[in-house]
Amino acid sequence: MGWNLANAFETPVRAGREDGLVRASIKSLDSYFGRLRDAFGSDGIMATPVLALEPDVPIAQVGEHNQAKNLQELVERIMDALLKGREMK
Repeated sequence: MGWNLANAFETPVRAGREDGLVRASIKSLDSYFGRLRDAFGSDGIMATPVLALEPDVPIAQVGEHNQAKNLQELVERIMDALLKGREMK
């Protein structure tokens, strides 16, 4: 089952004095992901790689170790997870 993170923006994010919309959006997505994981559990989650163009914004719920440095690394992590999933079947 896939999770839809669009509801992280059901209430629009607002830019703060210190943060712009991008940083506020990353925080909203990360928080919403954590609430989904708490509600539905993490069984079956093979990977949660992310590519954030604001690497200094904490992504505590997804996990800092899941942050890819560039697009190539993101694709590699996704492909690795898909291959592991195929091997488990």
